[in-house]
Amino acid sequence: LPIKNTAPTIAWDALSTHPDISFSAMTFGWDAADLDGNNTIQYINIALNDTNNFVTLNGAVTVVAIRTSDFTNSNPLMDIYINGDPHRLPINPVKGDTIKLPGLKFNSNNIFYVRAVDISNAKSPWISSATQPNSNPGWFVKKPQSNIALVNNYSAYDDPGTFYTDMMTSLGWNYEIIDLVNQTPPY
Repeated sequence: LPIKNTAPTIAWDALSTHPDISFSAMTFGWDAADLDGNNTIQYINIALNDTNNFVTLNGAVTVVAIRTSDFTNSNPLMDIYINGDPHRLPINPVKGDTIKLPGLKFNSNNIFYVRAVDISNAKSPWISSATQPNSNPGWFVKKPQSNIALVNNYSAYDDPGTFYTDMMTSLGWNYEIIDLVNQTPPY
């Protein structure tokens, strides 16, 4: 009987959405499968804004959190946390250094890409954050302008009004606002 390899498939998992605007951290999750057996998925490729500039992760990875704290570089590299765990960083098996994701654009719309690769080098099509359910195409990554963040998690009935922003302004401090009420975070 002739045997034919099938390419893996990949889709966003049910929880994977992103807000319209964020700072330089985001989490993505996907479901990869292969008719020849999910254990044949050897690699996961991820890319940010350019699929020609991807990094390769272990095929068992299904969730990553990406973030950077390098705000002085116009082309910062992003840390990759497997399952969102800052202690689980992907390591380059050849060089032994930590793999980082290039391609972030501050104060611009960004698109995250992912695909699966099996042991025969058959590849799924790239899926992008532009096609995530319940999300706008890509997401705008704000470059922080301050070391202080005010987190708005007040509901309408216990809203402090402008107390905190007035206080920061009166002290002359620069600050950013993270609004968890009007823009609930994914995951």
